[in-house]
Amino acid sequence: MTIASVPDIRSRIEALAGPRPTWRVVNETADRRGLLATTAAIMAEHGLSIKVAKATTADGLARQELEVTLIDGAPEPNWGVVGVDLRAALLGERARPLPSFKAEGEAAVRVLNDGPQRWVVHISAPDTLGLLAVTAAWFVDHGLNVESAEIGGEFGWAVDTFVVTGDLPAGGERRLTALLSGRETAAGPDRRGSDERR
Repeated sequence: MTIASVPDIRSRIEALAGPRPTWRVVNETADRRGLLATTAAIMAEHGLSIKVAKATTADGLARQELEVTLIDGAPEPNWGVVGVDLRAALLGERARPLPSFKAEGEAAVRVLNDGPQRWVVHISAPDTLGLLAVTAAWFVDHGLNVESAEIGGEFGWAVDTFVVTGDLPAGGERRLTALLSGRETAAGPDRRGSDERR
């Protein structure tokens, strides 16, 4: 099933067998700033939690492979509407949704330098709706580009790894830890360079 199709955006979905409503979503598009943040925020807006994801970029093209589940109490998604919203947000025809996120415990963030302006960010945190969206939005808002991402975890715990490029802000590891632990908000005084209009 195709949920969105424009000249440079292709999205496909298939239902997966399992105890909970689960779908595999594949997005292929030209790489653009805020792509992962926008995709994760749209999914969260429709009550969909990204449990497993792999995001890669090569030669200006981006590919996202997502496994999403329906959160408790949410209605089954209208994938046609999801596709319209995703297309509009990626093309800048609507604002990127503000991530809805409430921390449920202490997060651990470790940032390792992997070359000039290249960083590997490891995150362990209680898994909750909006975790990926708010993390990816933090990267965008601080001028960092997500080159690749591996999203996973189990037993209610998210274990995510991102490769990002750009100038990491001073105290970035501490500030991201505080955000994902609920001690700082995404709209707080440290927020800058937002692409909410994009």
